[in-house]
Amino acid sequence: MGMAIQKDVRQFSASYLIKTVSECFDSIQDLYLLPIDDTGLFYSGTCRCDDCCIKNEGKKNQTFYHNIIGGCIIHPPRKTVIPLAPEAICRQDGSTKNDCEKAAIRRFLAQTKHDHPRLKLVILLGG
Repeated sequence: MGMAIQKDVRQFSASYLIKTVSECFDSIQDLYLLPIDDTGLFYSGTCRCDDCCIKNEGKKNQTFYHNIIGGCIIHPPRKTVIPLAPEAICRQDGSTKNDCEKAAIRRFLAQTKHDHPRLKLVILLGG
């Protein structure tokens, strides 16, 4: 995701989040639920960019893709969620190896902590 878009999302998210979470979401001991998961954004057999991850590299069935890690603050009985800025899973700085979900989650959590230092979160990850 482009840095300008991430900055805009984070600025909006930070100001909106503080107001909305405190006004609309009940917490248990000031803790909020943050499920995190990845999702695919792009998949192609021919079209690619320098940041694309590559599946089956060098083989006949080589494909290119982009995924992101995303998380939303949730409250079980509510239908409304508060999304946080996503983190891209892509080749890092011209690397020849694909990024992994684990590294992207680390970056996502570090940025979330930086953006919202006083927000106490319970992190929920799939198996």
